[in-house]
Amino acid sequence: MSVRIFIGSSAESLPILKRVEARLSPVGKCVSWTNAFAQNKSGLDSLITQTKLSDFSILIAMKDDITFRPERGDIKNVARDNVIFEFGLFLGSSGVNKAYLLAEEGIDLPSDLEGITVSKFTLEDNKYNSLDPVCDSLISTIQQVNQKSELGLLPSTALAIGYYNSFLRNVCEELHRNRIVFTGDTKMTVKSFVLNVVIPENLDDNGVNDFILMYNIQNGLTEANTTSKSTTNRGYAFHFKV
Repeated sequence: MSVRIFIGSSAESLPILKRVEARLSPVGKCVSWTNAFAQNKSGLDSLITQTKLSDFSILIAMKDDITFRPERGDIKNVARDNVIFEFGLFLGSSGVNKAYLLAEEGIDLPSDLEGITVSKFTLEDNKYNSLDPVCDSLISTIQQVNQKSELGLLPSTALAIGYYNSFLRNVCEELHRNRIVFTGDTKMTVKSFVLNVVIPENLDDNGVNDFILMYNIQNGLTEANTTSKSTTNRGYAFHFKV
């Protein structure tokens, strides 16, 4: 099963991001931060959306900044703050097995990351920890984790069960029992029906809203409900075509 991989970096590290993206593209759909920000949304909103849409994430930490600590009298090469923040954001959303920090050798990382195995690389070629071999190691990890996820009970399974129990079954029971549907307050009799559940193959940053709109227009579907708008009883909304 193809996976979606978010790749983040600083603006200065875009050439490295492109190399990582090219190396990982055979594994799944790579989405870089340059293509992740939606119109009329804040950067944080767009990133949170990506945490929900992405199966895996890779944040690239390069020696972009320098810090000086007077009390210690030392100068350190550090990553851009937003890269570390985004790593934490994805780590908290997807867990330690699906969020990875790809860090340049010699970089000073936050003390909270001490004791955690981080993928470190050098920009020198033909080294055991050159960028390409380290990316290949990440590919192997992603494939192993993804295989285990497919064998286990995914969160989407629980969502599907809940969707069936709270919506699909209730819609069918209502239609079988009452044999009517409403478009607004117009009542229509139902003699027989077939219920189709449509699952989009891909979603954009707006989630299912754009897909629903386009699908209904392209297929000439009409919005309906098991109750009329004038009643206070709970109804179940869906789209239909005679």
